[in-house]
Amino acid sequence: MIRRTGALFAAALLLVALMPSAALAARPEVVFEETFSAENELAFGMSQECGFDVYITETVDVKETHFFDKNGQLRKIRVHVMGDTLWSGPAGEAFEHWVVNVSIDPIAGTETVAGNRWNAHGGGGGILINGSGRVVIEFESGEMTVRGPSDDLDGNFTAFCAALAP
Repeated sequence: MIRRTGALFAAALLLVALMPSAALAARPEVVFEETFSAENELAFGMSQECGFDVYITETVDVKETHFFDKNGQLRKIRVHVMGDTLWSGPAGEAFEHWVVNVSIDPIAGTETVAGNRWNAHGGGGGILINGSGRVVIEFESGEMTVRGPSDDLDGNFTAFCAALAP
């Protein structure tokens, strides 16, 4: 599973587990909003995939909103994540701008990830890896339904690694 999607799934599940049982308001509430940055950090997972050091420079904006019914019960969590990423290897770079919306339905027991999970472009303008569309995960069974290109989930990193390779 890709680094970002896996991290989003884990973070979203942790947020559900840590939420109070009763909501205080019936209208949506922004519970988290933050910008994160990384400057030329080793991307350990991609370094292992590619077989050489891959570095990442990235800025990510995250906003989490909780939605309640008229009785104040939590009905949905939405996490909006947007980032700009520069991947660099020994001989090349890849760029991406990505936007993902994670929607957690605690009643149905599902998490939906929709958007452009990973869509890196090389210096020549071509797509090196594409992970976009919609992924739905059932909490109880762990079943995942994927709609759309999923190089990232399929482990298809060949073109991405080749573009950065020495």
